[in-house]
Amino acid sequence: MIKTRAKVRPLFKRKRDNYARKLKREKLIKYLQSELRSCTTHGLPYIVNMEIHWTGRLYWAISFVICLGIIVMLLSSQYSRYINSPVVMSVEMDYYNWNVSYPAITLCPASNIDQDVFSALVNETRNKTGKNLHSYYWSLGTISLETVDQIAVQTADVVKLLHTKDYAEIAAMLFESFDNGTFMTNINEPISIEPALTEMGMCHVINSNVAVLHNPIKWKDEAAAYVKNNIEISAHDVDFYTQIMNYAEVYKVYVHSPDEIAISTTPSFTYEAEGLLLFGYQVWNHEKICDFNELLCVIRYKNEIIRLAPSNDTIAKFGHFSSLPRSSSDCGCLGSCEAQEYLKDQENFLAQESTSKLRIAISTFPSPIAKASNATNVVEGALEKSTVTEHCGPLSRRKALVPWKRACRMYAHITDPDFVLEEPSKSSSPKLFMCTAIENKDEIEERYERAYNYFQSLVADCSEKETHDALNNAACKNHEEVSLGMLMSILTEPHNATKCYRDLTLITRDGLTCVLNNLSNLILERYLKFQDTTRNQLLWLVKEMIRNSVTGIDSVCWNLMRYASGGDITPKNIYLVESLLEIYIENRAWLDKFPVLICMVVYTYLRIIEDHNIPQLMALRQKEVNFVISLIRERFADIQSLGRDMIRLLQNVARIPEFGQLWQDILTNPKSLCPTFTNVLQILQTRTSRRYLQSRLTPDMERKLVFLTSQVRFGHHKRYQEWFQRQYLATPESQSLRSDMIRFIVGVIHPTNELLCSDIIPRWAVIGWLLTTCTSNVAASNAKLALFYDWLFYDPEKDNIMNIEPAILVMHHSMRSHPAVTATLLDFLCRIIPHFYPPFADKVKQGIFSSLQQIIEKRVLPNLQPLFDSPKLDRELRTTVRETFKEFCSNGNGEGASGARDDGSEELPREPDEPAFSDDEEDAPPIIAEDTDDDDLPLSEVRARERPELAAALPLNLRPLAETLLDDRSAAAATALLNACSTSMPTATALADLFTAAVQEAPALRITANPTPAELDNAVNSPIFSMFNFLKTSGEGAEAKRKLILETFKEIRTQNTFHGVGYCLLFYLKVCFERDRRAEHDAGKRRNVKFKSELYRDYCSYLEVKIGDNLADDLEKCQECDANVLVWLIPDVYREFKDQAQNHIKLLHVIVSTVDAGQLQRLVCLTLQNNLMMFKSDDITTMLSTSLGWETFEQYCLWQLLTAHDISLEDVLPIIPKLSYKDHAEALTSVLLMLKQGKPSADVLRQLFCRSVQQEDTFVVSTLLYWCQDYEDKVGDLVSVLLSTRYPGTSPNKRKRPGKHSIPPNAPPSAELVLGHLEQMRVNCVEQDDMSIFNMECMQKSLQLSQSNSSDSLRRQYSELFLLAWEDELPISRRARKLITNSLPLGANLHSSNDDSEEEEIVKPKQAKRRKKAISDSD
Repeated sequence: MIKTRAKVRPLFKRKRDNYARKLKREKLIKYLQSELRSCTTHGLPYIVNMEIHWTGRLYWAISFVICLGIIVMLLSSQYSRYINSPVVMSVEMDYYNWNVSYPAITLCPASNIDQDVFSALVNETRNKTGKNLHSYYWSLGTISLETVDQIAVQTADVVKLLHTKDYAEIAAMLFESFDNGTFMTNINEPISIEPALTEMGMCHVINSNVAVLHNPIKWKDEAAAYVKNNIEISAHDVDFYTQIMNYAEVYKVYVHSPDEIAISTTPSFTYEAEGLLLFGYQVWNHEKICDFNELLCVIRYKNEIIRLAPSNDTIAKFGHFSSLPRSSSDCGCLGSCEAQEYLKDQENFLAQESTSKLRIAISTFPSPIAKASNATNVVEGALEKSTVTEHCGPLSRRKALVPWKRACRMYAHITDPDFVLEEPSKSSSPKLFMCTAIENKDEIEERYERAYNYFQSLVADCSEKETHDALNNAACKNHEEVSLGMLMSILTEPHNATKCYRDLTLITRDGLTCVLNNLSNLILERYLKFQDTTRNQLLWLVKEMIRNSVTGIDSVCWNLMRYASGGDITPKNIYLVESLLEIYIENRAWLDKFPVLICMVVYTYLRIIEDHNIPQLMALRQKEVNFVISLIRERFADIQSLGRDMIRLLQNVARIPEFGQLWQDILTNPKSLCPTFTNVLQILQTRTSRRYLQSRLTPDMERKLVFLTSQVRFGHHKRYQEWFQRQYLATPESQSLRSDMIRFIVGVIHPTNELLCSDIIPRWAVIGWLLTTCTSNVAASNAKLALFYDWLFYDPEKDNIMNIEPAILVMHHSMRSHPAVTATLLDFLCRIIPHFYPPFADKVKQGIFSSLQQIIEKRVLPNLQPLFDSPKLDRELRTTVRETFKEFCSNGNGEGASGARDDGSEELPREPDEPAFSDDEEDAPPIIAEDTDDDDLPLSEVRARERPELAAALPLNLRPLAETLLDDRSAAAATALLNACSTSMPTATALADLFTAAVQEAPALRITANPTPAELDNAVNSPIFSMFNFLKTSGEGAEAKRKLILETFKEIRTQNTFHGVGYCLLFYLKVCFERDRRAEHDAGKRRNVKFKSELYRDYCSYLEVKIGDNLADDLEKCQECDANVLVWLIPDVYREFKDQAQNHIKLLHVIVSTVDAGQLQRLVCLTLQNNLMMFKSDDITTMLSTSLGWETFEQYCLWQLLTAHDISLEDVLPIIPKLSYKDHAEALTSVLLMLKQGKPSADVLRQLFCRSVQQEDTFVVSTLLYWCQDYEDKVGDLVSVLLSTRYPGTSPNKRKRPGKHSIPPNAPPSAELVLGHLEQMRVNCVEQDDMSIFNMECMQKSLQLSQSNSSDSLRRQYSELFLLAWEDELPISRRARKLITNSLPLGANLHSSNDDSEEEEIVKPKQAKRRKKAISDSD
């Protein structure tokens, strides 16, 4: 029989082509809309914004077309001009434009005093006053600009003769006049010679335009002014020179521009030889043809400065440049907007006796240069003008301003002592910070000044358009510098702030992120140094950014609110508080978008409302109350996350009527505030976040307190505390700040164990100082409440032991030196239980009892009896304490707290003749003997006083050895003590306390990545390691000592004071193992050395703990000590404890959370060397599922280790359906890379298609498309079989489907899931224009089968997918038979792992009903 294939109908082909064109058209439209929405061209985003009314979009479209037409019209004429004459050449033949200025020459002789004039002045003064002022006149004759104001003032009669304003004039009179016979030019050209006062003293200046302004003789002459009379020469005057002959024996020569005065940095040389010295100079800048931009720069900058004369009229007009003369001819032609600089070109010397001649000439002249310009200059003229202004203007102004400033300052100092020179704004930047005379500029201030000067150089004397263009061009190259300059301008120049902020928003490239980051840093580090203007402008800028909804401005508000300090009612602080309040009230809609900032606002104003209780601040307080009440009532769901400290602050303002009503609602009608709010206990049991506690101290206070508790040694702290007291706690209203500080110390400052063991001042000492120096009863009560607030509702599961530790230590350590402090705190603790809130008295008592229990369990104090039953407490308080805390008032022997020691001693009868003391006399000995102040003692000495308690618990013969151990803390001392335990055995508790005290102050266990034998020997020189030696010894008494040591370890674990026994034992075993290996020289015997892991097993067995869990706990403590120790132990731990360690989730998490990249590489290398095996295939799915909640780097490390262990893809497959593309990106990426290395199979595809279908999740599609590159046929076959077998109802002998409860865990995906993934695949194939996999015959058949057996809803949902199926015209019966015959063998060969379950689902497709008119396939 001849088989034929049905032809595809033309109608379907047209439909498919139309559909493809429709997709491309829609894709193009979407792309254009997306690009236009993000386009920065004004108007285009509005045209495609469908949310705007059609009339508005039509308006923008018409406007855009009109503007586009105008642009084309303007550019077309310029383009035509460029095409017609692209380049215009011209040669400049005016030789006068090639002139250069002959340089000015400054001569400064080594001895410049005229002896005749000097003698006459000295004699005249002696005759008039009778005083010899020889040395004084000599000092005046040698002064300079820098030293003129340092001359000591003489007596009154001398001052009448020699006024200070005449000092410079006297120096000029004493200066030896210039001998014109010593100077000549070769053509007798008239040339000016003026004496001038410079930095080098009095000098003669030749050929200068400005020296007349520096001649002290002419300072009082109002006619003295800038006159351009310097010599101009050209290339025709190449033979021109000047010659100075026999001027002085030794003198310095400075060559510089005629429009400048010589300064100390001007290059010079000293001439003192006999002979003729010839110097030839060249002009540094050869370009002498000034174009428009250069002339504009010269006019705007050079002449405005160099023409200034130090007269009152000129100074009065200074700063108004428009009123000064402007003439380019007065300046000459200055290349690149600079006064000409002269470089030495030639030097010759001819020796001659008895004469010294200096000849100076111009040896190199500029050459004629042709000017070339093109038509593009017309378009680029504005840009060139701004560029020249940027690079030329400030430099010229600055260089010319130097001598002017010095001359005018000198003139003003001498003529008018009260005169203050107002310098131009460009010469000194406005100030951000207030600073004293002794403070230098720091890096931050210099950085902002540089940025400001750079910004000013861009915008000086530019039009608005030119400014915008210049800023845009500069922002492309140096965005941060421009942004900082504009920020400084906004903060220091209120008159320019609006314009500058507008320009800043236009040129920003990062949404003002750079500005916000630098603004936050400025606030945190320098706010207290801000000028008043800067503070005002900062608030203005914040308000403007809030109005514009700038992203990130909320963080600036957060940092700024930290300076709204409590306990401060100074005008500056009140202004800040009120200004921020006004900003929040005006921008309430913006504030509602930031729940965290709302909490911050409420917490801040709740705290500072209590300080605003004076009549002058009542209006402000009422405004604050209304605002806070509205926030709390409207946003209570967000506010309650503040936790228990919000209730503490509400207690302080409860007497205000509005807050009283709020309290009524909180206690009696909580649902009215929030539907989920049940009672106040819900808030009291929530711990307040540390950032809110931190926010109530200014950053400056925070830095000081952190420094005090982390850097200052105990015993050296008083001067720091006194300074802090004067700075922050000196005023009466600042007393309320103490509770904020205590809450910060308790809740935020949590020192490390290393810091706790050091001699740094502890937290309890700082808190005790704050309590003892408090002068207000109300503030003292609030401070106590702040100290104990975390006790009231303490929950060991949620709260931190560090929050309750300071209070108990304050009471404990104050008992000896300040018993009154301990008494008041204990009294407060007893009274607060029934009085805090009577309905919650049981809850408060339970919280305090939990705190005390935690203190004992964590060994903060070993016993509470010495505190609760101290004889220094009065009898009534001790009775109250016993009744309140009777559960904790018993000693170690079970006796009551009352004991016979105290009360019994008072009731003992006295003998009649026994001497008796009065009450005062009886109280005196304790004061002398015990009531000593420990504040000035080092912390180590305070702790040393507790040693007798440790030694007293040991037998007498062991006490000296115990003292040695506490002093040396070495293994040798510990070994000596343990060896002596043979005769008299101590108790395990006493030994545990002793070794715990010795080990806690010993150096921590640390090694390098590759430790040497010497380093290991030094590491085990600790008391704890000596105990391990007795675990493996044998002999007489060894078993008893071994049992004692194990009991000691068990007691240490029970006390929970030292957590390093386990990992120290592992470290000890590893060190012994390495020693034994090194001791064996034979390689075979070295391999047979055993790791004595049985010691650790016995240790765990004695403690009755599981080895695996204990390993994880020990290594977790190890990584807190030193990560290198952990990595060094890992290979041996996994080798010796393979069954317990492999796949142990907690142990694995400890490792991956500790290692860095280098340590991870080391573990991978050990794995590849077969020296480390961390995983086994059993139950790896559970471990991987648990790891999904780890941090990103931890999961990265885990998958790197899994890859190194060659974990197969089959072991990972079960977790693929569980992975979320949003939450488990790390695991998905790693699995995707594993799939990339594998090949497609039925099991893999089954797990892939079991994933839920989400539009953003491209995991399945990416895998299939990658496989299609090499295995397209196999992928198509597997997918088609998977889809075909989803329809078991088509089988003629179908079984009853199993119930839902009997579906196996590895059940195949549903038809809807398969179709969903295929739809995603279809979309990607359409985008890539490659539909080959869907054109495969097997895929066509499976799609047809799926379409015929799917529900109507699925057909509609995946209509575009089903359109890809061919419509065959074969007879229905033959087609069904063909599908059956083609699908059955394929399905039988493609199922590997689940053959039994899957074969039941491979069924024949259901035969369709025969059509009424069958089309025959034969002729």
